[in-house]
Amino acid sequence: MYPCAPVYAEFTQTLATSLNQREAALPDRLDYPPPARLTVGLDGDGLPALFDGGPVVRPVHGGLSYERQLPPVMALLIEAFGENPLLLRPDQPLQHDASAGSGQGRVLHAPRLSIGQVVLRRATWVAQSGTLPRRAAGQSDADFLLTLATWLTGHGLPPRFFVSVLRMGAVPAGSFAGDRSRKPMYVDIGSPPLVLAFERLAGDPAAAAVFQEVTPKPEAALLDHQGVPRVTEYVIELNCRGDQE
Repeated sequence: MYPCAPVYAEFTQTLATSLNQREAALPDRLDYPPPARLTVGLDGDGLPALFDGGPVVRPVHGGLSYERQLPPVMALLIEAFGENPLLLRPDQPLQHDASAGSGQGRVLHAPRLSIGQVVLRRATWVAQSGTLPRRAAGQSDADFLLTLATWLTGHGLPPRFFVSVLRMGAVPAGSFAGDRSRKPMYVDIGSPPLVLAFERLAGDPAAAAVFQEVTPKPEAALLDHQGVPRVTEYVIELNCRGDQE
């Protein structure tokens, strides 16, 4: 075992996206692929850890890319041994809502998280695989719309929402890079084209879906000086060096 204090080292590659363009926050770096001298052993608590000779190395993904989209080796190091800065993940309700019951058809719910008038996370619902309503053979658009509206109402979901589809189960690291279904899509069940687009998006019975409320509602958004409704979304980055400077 290795009782040494851990060393935090960050990846500096941008991976061809502006989401990862940022100033370095740590003195130590990890190249990609990492040096062959890194080994896996047990830390002071008896848990698997990454080592560079003596100290434990904690890889840090300092960018804003979803870690499941990273290249395979980098994704493995971050998920198995590292630190990820994203505190609010798109699948977070799957991680912390242990009181939502069990059984087929359940939908997990995480309420809106706010500080004052600032919304940190929209109200979120996660429909597990096999839960979403599916069109029956020969069912008309009108009847399917009623089925969808009944399902939404039964689970407390609003008629307007953002939805992303997550492929569950064993998915190779890095395979999310070309998957666009994870990106939120706006759906208003009063719009037949959007309902059809949602039906196509959620057509995989093995996929889970993440729903988020639309907030503020368009009719409640703040108006600018020209009377145009506006919404502001912030990306907050905390420098991990803190008071060391």
